[in-house]
Amino acid sequence: MSTDISVFWEVIDLEMPDCEVVLTAKGYKLDGAKGLKVVLRITDNAGNTPKSVDYLQPLDKIPLFVEFSDLQAQHIRCSATLESLDLGGLPKSERKRVSSKISSDMEILNELRGKIVDTDFIFREISDKALLDGLPELHGGHILVVWHPRSSLSRVDTAKLLDGLRGRLLAELSRYNLKFLNVPLHFLTVEAYVCRYGCPTASDT
Repeated sequence: MSTDISVFWEVIDLEMPDCEVVLTAKGYKLDGAKGLKVVLRITDNAGNTPKSVDYLQPLDKIPLFVEFSDLQAQHIRCSATLESLDLGGLPKSERKRVSSKISSDMEILNELRGKIVDTDFIFREISDKALLDGLPELHGGHILVVWHPRSSLSRVDTAKLLDGLRGRLLAELSRYNLKFLNVPLHFLTVEAYVCRYGCPTASDT
């Protein structure tokens, strides 16, 4: 028996403890213990629960796949870890290998790629097996990666980080045969997200 998707409809939670922004818009919760992937017991062939973005937010019949990411904090943390290591005694090739392993860009890239690819898998499972009633249109959407700005990283550094990430992420995603999430990808600050998508419209209520 299929589940009605309305049981996953809730006010969107940023889940960023140090961000005071409060949203009023609603979406379908995908991640977490009460998210649809866990409740519907969606797993891969090995029995593993896939990753996912945080919410599916329909806006004027356009599906928004929304991920709230503290990517700037990840960047700062990984950079600090790299700076604290003494790699001077290693051969150049080994220093490069270690640096790439700890690179914040690589960590963030892998995390976002995994969530996007797995979210597509989740909705393919839901669609193919008719697991949900009331599923909105999933084609023609956008992926929104929403992040919280921190003053310790300059605007220039942040712009370079995001431009590089977006290009590399799109390149990697192009290798996958995505059914629903082969869509435009955007990085937005929390503030920009709130202004454009964070308040309910008639279709959200």
